[in-house]
Amino acid sequence: DSTVNTFVVTRYFHEIGTKLPSERIFGIGERAAKFQLKNGVYTMWNKDAPGAIDYGDSQGGHQTYGQHPVYMVQEQSKNFHIVFMRTSAPADVVIQDGKLTYKLVGGPINLLFWIGDESPENTVKMYHNYLGGHYLQPFWAFGFHISRWGWPNLAKIMDVAKNFKDNELPLDTMWSDIDYMIEKRDFTIDNDRYPPEQFRNFLKEYNLRFVPIVDAGIAVGDNDAFKEGQERDVYIKNALGKNLVGQVWPGYTTYVDFSHPNASDYWFDMIKNFRDILPFGGLWLDMNENANFCNGECNPYEETPDSGDDDLPHHPGGLFPSHKTLSINARHYDNVTELFWHGLNALAENYVTRNVLKKLGLRDVFILSRASYAGQSKYSTIWFGDQGSSFEYMQLSVSQAFSFNIFGFPFTGADICGFFWDAQPELCARWMQLGAFFPFARNHNANDSRDQEPYVLGDDVLITSQVSLKARYSLLKWYYSKFVELNGTGTVFRPLMWQYPQDDVVYLENILNEQILISDVLMITPVLREGQTIVWAYLPQDKWYNFKNGQKLQGSKDTPLYHETYAPLREVLPIFMRGGTIVYLSLIHI
Repeated sequence: DSTVNTFVVTRYFHEIGTKLPSERIFGIGERAAKFQLKNGVYTMWNKDAPGAIDYGDSQGGHQTYGQHPVYMVQEQSKNFHIVFMRTSAPADVVIQDGKLTYKLVGGPINLLFWIGDESPENTVKMYHNYLGGHYLQPFWAFGFHISRWGWPNLAKIMDVAKNFKDNELPLDTMWSDIDYMIEKRDFTIDNDRYPPEQFRNFLKEYNLRFVPIVDAGIAVGDNDAFKEGQERDVYIKNALGKNLVGQVWPGYTTYVDFSHPNASDYWFDMIKNFRDILPFGGLWLDMNENANFCNGECNPYEETPDSGDDDLPHHPGGLFPSHKTLSINARHYDNVTELFWHGLNALAENYVTRNVLKKLGLRDVFILSRASYAGQSKYSTIWFGDQGSSFEYMQLSVSQAFSFNIFGFPFTGADICGFFWDAQPELCARWMQLGAFFPFARNHNANDSRDQEPYVLGDDVLITSQVSLKARYSLLKWYYSKFVELNGTGTVFRPLMWQYPQDDVVYLENILNEQILISDVLMITPVLREGQTIVWAYLPQDKWYNFKNGQKLQGSKDTPLYHETYAPLREVLPIFMRGGTIVYLSLIHI
């Protein structure tokens, strides 16, 4: 019902709205937020926004790395429907007084609808099918991952792996941030600090996969990656037709235009040359919003044009769109402007990268991307980016995972124990309990934060990590099978409303955002508050058992109840199992 709102269409501003059938609305990403959207302004525009939290205020501008202009809402009939505004333009979505209003900065108005039934799962499957589905991650990616920005050399990485083994902590994959590079330049390896032959031997000895980071900016200067891209003319141009120059970790940088016909061959050659030196199991594409430490352009070599922001009648989130990214009048191949390509950059980069890895013969392709757009899960997956070591961020990671299930990314996770700030032992132990049951489980943190590997923060963290990771690995083949069963559409890591959409209790904020269903089988109730040792688990009307000891807690005809459960450290978090379902376990030898 769009009659409740003004309808405006101009070259650089569109406004269109609709009446919402209920307050139960979910989606509109990416943001660190509670699962159900409240009244507020929700901005969409890929942005390097470390630490941003969005509780829905009147200004907006709290979005993060991806753009997912889709929402699901429950109707008065209790059926669900999904609306996808297929746009890459910057936008505000305003939810207020029972209405939803799009405020788009130009581009086409292209609305698609999927009318579902009472099942959220059936409804999102239709949307996922339209997107082309999500690809099944390799089995090894379901193992545990350890990473750190700040490991200074290979000796430190080898020491971490040895400590995992000595402390009987399962580990499948080592990651490396920009530390392995020469002066933080893409497609370089510092042979003195990370000798490739020794690195290869280490990975083979410990039977580990390796995933290195590749940032979006190509360092300007006397290096092979820049010169080769210059020769092939693959860089994004400014409004004057010159290479747009920004600034990220290596200093002044250019950015690959993945819409350019030469970009695929350039990217293939860069990655192949890199992998010939140091074989990797997957790639980590970071800073690909694209991130920029200046606004628009900061070229020290020549005069730069205006960013184009002043030409716009509306600035979503109250900020110029070029804030911390590229000028919106920058040019891509065939004269497409950054204003309408920005949101699609990560999609294009991941598409090209996946094709490169397949061409190189990788059977099990794995790509982790920070930025994303609708449909990208055909090529890669994401994590939630830079978030703090606090209980608040840990709580929000649950609802973020739920939202990304709608967006078509079932295999996601946060940086366990948090990325920035110093992780405290209780928080890290609780986050390891929870993170062990996320689809993607990686501990990663910043170079100026304290060490937070599971064995360095005391016995509570170590023992909790040991039992939690062993529980994960015992369930791993079963967990993986749930993703195989999806066949490219649907979800695994779900809120209770997915299974019990007619039960009004499951929409209460604490239950909606804090109780987790893994498929339609296991329910987990993590501890998400400091000092808490008791959790109250709501058991909807169904047959429920304590997963750990097999005790029957509730019959299928019994009145739904809240079950009090002791949840100490040094144990696996509380797990409940639905009657009539099957879980198979594996014996674990570390």
